[in-house]
Amino acid sequence: MDLDKKYPILLEPNYKFRIVEITSTGYIITALLFIPLKKNDKNIKIDRSEYYNYKLFEVNKDEIQLKAELIPEEDRFSIGILTLPFKFRPQGAKSFEGEFNLNSTLNIKLWNSKCYAQLGAGIGGVDLNTSNASGVDAEENIKASALSFLAGIMIQYKKAQAGIYIGTDHINNQKHYQWENNGNLWVSIGIGYQLFDIGLGQDNKNKNKNN
Repeated sequence: MDLDKKYPILLEPNYKFRIVEITSTGYIITALLFIPLKKNDKNIKIDRSEYYNYKLFEVNKDEIQLKAELIPEEDRFSIGILTLPFKFRPQGAKSFEGEFNLNSTLNIKLWNSKCYAQLGAGIGGVDLNTSNASGVDAEENIKASALSFLAGIMIQYKKAQAGIYIGTDHINNQKHYQWENNGNLWVSIGIGYQLFDIGLGQDNKNKNKNN
């Protein structure tokens, strides 16, 4: 540690800490990780990551009870609704399809980030014709329902969301229609806006930001 810098000599207020151990006289705590400052910013700001990160502090029980505030834990699990604007099918003719689809997803927050793994299932429609299904008569075009299974990665910034997904579609009467894309992999992207979510669990990992 550079002793010439003006580091705080006491625990500063309004920062987040985690209890590591409870002792007979108080608590051993550590600050939630600060994001290190960029090199240019270090000339005008105190880089608290150098002082707080991976350090332990001992605080007595009275101070904790008098000054500390419990912060509600963030949900790690949530459920959502997803619709995809198109599906790219890389097999065969490598086609893009934009049929209606509606999916429900289980969202799992990855570590201490704004990135979520998603698993889901839903329903949608596919066009069946002589070019992609051997069981369709000439000049016939059938709108078939499909059950979809998908997985993806979604990044959220405030309430804006963007993700990339892979999945498979399965039609009801595949034995008759012989649709060539049944069960084959498709790829899609999605962009959305969070109106609400329903939490299924909690996560206590957060990061402080340098002021």
